[in-house]
Amino acid sequence: MASIKLVSFEEELKKNPELKESDIQILREWCKKQTHLPKISDSELTLFLHSNYYLLEPTKTTIDIFFTIRTHVPEFFCNRDLKALYTEGTCNGHILILDMKNMSLGHVARINPMTLKKFFYYLQDGLPVRLKAFHVINVSPVVDIIFNMSKPFIKKQLLDMFHLHTTNDALENFVSFEILPNEAGGQAGPMMELHNKQMKKLTDHIT
Repeated sequence: MASIKLVSFEEELKKNPELKESDIQILREWCKKQTHLPKISDSELTLFLHSNYYLLEPTKTTIDIFFTIRTHVPEFFCNRDLKALYTEGTCNGHILILDMKNMSLGHVARINPMTLKKFFYYLQDGLPVRLKAFHVINVSPVVDIIFNMSKPFIKKQLLDMFHLHTTNDALENFVSFEILPNEAGGQAGPMMELHNKQMKKLTDHIT
């Protein structure tokens, strides 16, 4: 089976002075004792460690939650391989942008609060990236309903990262329009074109 070629551990060592081989060894030995975990490469362990600012115990928690959620909530990962996100290795942070254009009351009626709870549990405690901000654009009264439904499941740390915008224009205060797709008011090109470029990039990393 084809797999995604991740950035090598050696490259990560050069990029991250805080990264220690001894910490990876500790995590490797810990993982061996967790019978429910699959084999995890050093490059993947680096991602988990980096996302937790090189603190070992929080890293173990993130690893456990990440793979537990993958097992018990497979619908989150249907036809998706999250390794595809990591072809460039660690980075200083991620900004998420959610476009709620055309969201209607019909969508609200189909939202399962338990699914929301699982999603935010994974986003906050099981995702091996450093989240810096979460922007929601094209906010309407319907989106306010969804946000209020979600609040009980959102920790203060993530809640402080949320920015709700009724239009795209306010994004310019946080993100350069040069890297946003045209559909979000940016100048980087159409969404489908960017998608195709990313898919080609991922395909080039398949070994």
